[in-house]
Amino acid sequence: MNTIILIILTLIGILFFVFLCIYLYARNQYKFWEKRSIPHSKPKFPTGTFDFGGKKHLAEIFNERYVKRGQNEFLGGFIMFHPTIEVYDVQLAKDIMGKDFNYFTNRGSYVNTRDDPLTGHLFNLEGDQWKVMREKLTHVFTSGKMKLMFELVKNIGEEFVKAIERELKFGNSIDVKEFCARYTTDVIGQCAFGIECNSLVNPDAEFRVIGRKVFKINKFKQLFTFNFQGLARKLKMQLFAKDVINFFVNAIHDLVDYREREKIERFDLIGFMMQKRNKEKTDDASDEMMPGLSMKELVAQAFVFYLAGFETSSTNMSYTLYELALNPEVQEKARKHVFQTIKKHGNSLTYDAIQEMHYLEACINDVNLIFVSRITT
Repeated sequence: MNTIILIILTLIGILFFVFLCIYLYARNQYKFWEKRSIPHSKPKFPTGTFDFGGKKHLAEIFNERYVKRGQNEFLGGFIMFHPTIEVYDVQLAKDIMGKDFNYFTNRGSYVNTRDDPLTGHLFNLEGDQWKVMREKLTHVFTSGKMKLMFELVKNIGEEFVKAIERELKFGNSIDVKEFCARYTTDVIGQCAFGIECNSLVNPDAEFRVIGRKVFKINKFKQLFTFNFQGLARKLKMQLFAKDVINFFVNAIHDLVDYREREKIERFDLIGFMMQKRNKEKTDDASDEMMPGLSMKELVAQAFVFYLAGFETSSTNMSYTLYELALNPEVQEKARKHVFQTIKKHGNSLTYDAIQEMHYLEACINDVNLIFVSRITT
């Protein structure tokens, strides 16, 4: 009995010591903006200035802080123990994004390419790593390359129409958001990974199922890796689920091996990166180099193409279709303009024709103004 009590007291003592260390660390961190005489919101332990209890969307919190900013041109804050700053002055924001950009290249995101190669993409990289990677990818996303990809997008668009027609034929109602999500899944699968996902035909296709898991990141893990990045790397923490990591890594490895073996060239993201391939090797003998691009880096850059394009594009499409349905006169005008533009280009939907659909672009831009994620400067 005494042994059990001793064990319990020891555990309580350890927990108290850990809590005390975290509290002292947080108290020191919370002086970050005060030491620099920067206006800031008073943080609360342990959430900082942001409530992550799930009661409010992060956009709502940012909006509330924006409204309460007073005359401040910027305002410091804390995501748990990590200092953040929000800039409200337009000119200052322009300077940060322009002439002073070299001082603000880092986003403070978690990167652990050893245990989670999906985190090593351009958005997360910092310093020289970011600069070098950006230079490597510059020639991949040229207008000429986009034109070559357009045929892939066009073909999937035709499948999108057929999928909707099949549902209407049987009198079924259509979940527009789901259909748009399946469309963007197929587009990104083809353009980034060179994979025919067929989620428009089969909503339970593997790529679609894995895609749903990509955005289901454990909140605790997300906050821990953001605030304690060094410790998280030592603990070999992975931000994304193991099956998600394995799927994307294996898919890219198999695809590159197959194309190289069969000498196949495709006008997609993987194909453009493979064009730069050389015979050098990285320190890891299993990682073959593209000109400065290892296989792990290639996987990460292809993954961020999915990460950045899926939810944003499908949501934008859904809202645009919704607003056009509510405003039939605008919808009809947009349709006429689209058909006129296609007729002008020899009754063919081309990349150049898309660039001239200014009224449709205006509709999309207006939708973005109506359904903003948050109101700021």
